[in-house]
Amino acid sequence: MAVCYRLSGRFDEALEANEAAGKLFRDLGMAAQAADNSNNRGNLLWELGRGTEGLAAFERALSARAAAGQTQLPAQSLLNI
Repeated sequence: MAVCYRLSGRFDEALEANEAAGKLFRDLGMAAQAADNSNNRGNLLWELGRGTEGLAAFERALSARAAAGQTQLPAQSLLNI
């Protein structure tokens, strides 16, 4: 839903949906998905002109992806940073 909201220009709803998804992923112990969600949040925040917050989200994604044992996706986070 967050991506659909974002593409529709409904940014407040996109941020809320993204946060809800991230919480669910973390609560369920789905580290890889939580990392991907942080990366998506970074993209959303960056698009909103909130670069400092976006960068922090990309950095969280990078750390979380490495901790989750993902071998290729940390490179994607580095591209965003």
